[in-house]
Amino acid sequence: MKTLITAAEVVDLAFGGTSNLRPEEVSEATILAAQRKFLLPVFGAALLEEMLAGDHSALVEDYVKPALALYVKRLLLPALAARVGTAGVVRYVGDGIAEVDAPTFRRLLRRTKADADTIVDAIVDYVELNAESFPSYSPSGNIRYSVNIDSGIVL
Repeated sequence: MKTLITAAEVVDLAFGGTSNLRPEEVSEATILAAQRKFLLPVFGAALLEEMLAGDHSALVEDYVKPALALYVKRLLLPALAARVGTAGVVRYVGDGIAEVDAPTFRRLLRRTKADADTIVDAIVDYVELNAESFPSYSPSGNIRYSVNIDSGIVL
């Protein structure tokens, strides 16, 4: 399947390009999962396919990629905190670093998703204000109009 963003772009956009994270640690499966989990329910299959085909390239470059990179980061962070190896699931403990406590980690996850959601909300506003340029977008198909989530609780 095709993705809207590369692993190198994820590292650059979501991790500032200065982390020790290498692009090969960002799997295509994680990018696809983020794309399907977070973008597909908002934009719908038709508009997402147009983006994948190269349409709306300025929107994708300026807004969709940064949001998708943050969603990928949200999915990657738990895996980066622990590794699966021959000894099972282990966490890295190195010199001069310490793992964050669980509440701080949860806040980081929520903040990362909230930042991505804010960008997606701006994209939706733009798409809806310029509906003639996005005829394949259907507001009725946008999950954000049918599900309300407050503080992690589906209302």
